[in-house]
Amino acid sequence: MNDRSTGISSVTLSVRVYRLLLAAYPSEFRQEYGPHMLQFFRDCSLRAYHQRGSSGMFWLWTNTLFDFFSTVVAEHLQKETYMTKEKFIRLSGWVLILAAVTLVVGFGLGGGETSYNDPLGGRDGFYEYSQLILIPASMLLFTIGLIGLRARYGEVSGRLGNSGLIIAMIGGGIAFLTSIPLFALVVIYEGLWWYVWTYSMLVMFTGLLLFGIDALQKRPLPRWNAVPLLTGIWFPLLGLIGIIIDQLGGNVDASGDFLWIFATVFVVAGTIVLGYLLQSDAPEKPVPAG
Repeated sequence: MNDRSTGISSVTLSVRVYRLLLAAYPSEFRQEYGPHMLQFFRDCSLRAYHQRGSSGMFWLWTNTLFDFFSTVVAEHLQKETYMTKEKFIRLSGWVLILAAVTLVVGFGLGGGETSYNDPLGGRDGFYEYSQLILIPASMLLFTIGLIGLRARYGEVSGRLGNSGLIIAMIGGGIAFLTSIPLFALVVIYEGLWWYVWTYSMLVMFTGLLLFGIDALQKRPLPRWNAVPLLTGIWFPLLGLIGIIIDQLGGNVDASGDFLWIFATVFVVAGTIVLGYLLQSDAPEKPVPAG
């Protein structure tokens, strides 16, 4: 009975996430085919879980995401609504906002897991699938948002800011790629995948910090140019503090959780503000003369 309820929860979560993904299709396509695609995905999810359990859901999502990205691009090209630079910059601002929300929800739901040593699925399946889907999605969304930041402000930033955004994009891409096996294996917070993922996150926010330092001088944003620095500084700072305390033989477990929660609040709030600034500051398309 418990496994059955876990399976239903996993399928329900997958269907909800897939419904959100359908918003990326052109509106005409979504209105005509969206309900049928959603029903088909629900049927596939039920069949995959009943036949193969957790591994079936994993491979279903792997195939679904590959098909999703290819068909979304194809449909937009077919409708001749391909992404201009202005549209991409505006969209990437909303993507940054969504990245912050997705990260918080992913870790929030993942916090309900009771055992980190059991395989994917089982009694903690809902929470494990939440991490597996939402956290890699947030890393991908962060990377897309950083690409949008560079597309908008790379040319008006100095060498430090432009280089910082490139570093942040690389770190975000690695964080996305490594988060998939990390949360698919449901490892405890240690080991190779965990360290690669955390250090790639550190690289991402260090790059954003460099952009923030440059922004204080070059002032590329329309306002609130201190936001990139205040968003990017926390994780590198806490990482440095942790290394120093560890070298001194101290223990940060007691206050470490509070500091990370405090930093996460600032990071999420700063990312949302950055996304708002970016989507509202997309360059207007030039109007032809005459």
